Amino acid sequence: MPMSYLALQTSFDKGAPKGVRSYWKAHYMDHLSDEAIDVIVNHTNDIPGPLSVVGFEPFGGAITRVEESATAFPQRSASYILGLFAGWIEAENDEKIINWTRELYNKLTPFASGGVYSNYLDKDDSDKIRTSFGSNYSRLQQVKNKYDPDNFFKLNQNIIPNPNL
Repeated sequence: MPMSYLALQTSFDKGAPKGVRSYWKAHYMDHLSDEAIDVIVNHTNDIPGPLSVVGFEPFGGAITRVEESATAFPQRSASYILGLFAGWIEAENDEKIINWTRELYNKLTPFASGGVYSNYLDKDDSDKIRTSFGSNYSRLQQVKNKYDPDNFFKLNQNIIPNPNL
């Protein structure tokens, strides 16, 4: 069913109320092996946080028909993105829920195909920013040098300007 862009962008608002605490991890996956599914099922029997979600986003189709260099987002060959989106309200649960999410992420790493979608990086993933943009990182850094050399826009998956380019 067609919907407006605004409707799409606000469709998850009720699952992320104001004040929600969150921690995200994600993997690209080419296959959903029985072993990987077992890890997910066993680890999510006690999923913490009333707003936590573990889900797969299918890739394929039109996504794979776009050249890697056509947009900022290069990695288009995986079959799925596995998203681990932990959400909770109480600060006293931070350590428990973050550790639960990291544990599941680490258990699933052997089944991942590598790389990560830049929008699903969290605060402790700055070491993965360059990899998330892959072969497009240098080009994006040139754009950053031109339009934001002082790095004003840095509260995202930040591409750091490099004046030597």
